[in-house]
Amino acid sequence: MPDDPTAVEIASAIVSLGRNLKLEVLAEGVETRAQFDELVRIGCDSVQGWFFSRAVPPADLPLLLGRGRGNRHTFRRTRDQRRRSASS
Repeated sequence: MPDDPTAVEIASAIVSLGRNLKLEVLAEGVETRAQFDELVRIGCDSVQGWFFSRAVPPADLPLLLGRGRGNRHTFRRTRDQRRRSASS
């Protein structure tokens, strides 16, 4: 995505539309650090995908989160981060 200006513009437009409609925007299918960084840069609220973790069976989720690794598996902006981003 970061190497494709059209993809960046599309993602930026979607994030902007979501903000204007007072919606939270979630990007799915994030696989690389570059994609993650670009989505954070354009102000996406939440991100999930294989960059954070491969899919796991529901029964294994408590084990994964119990290891203290849960914060790494999704990204979600706090309400304060969204406000700061919207005002910049």
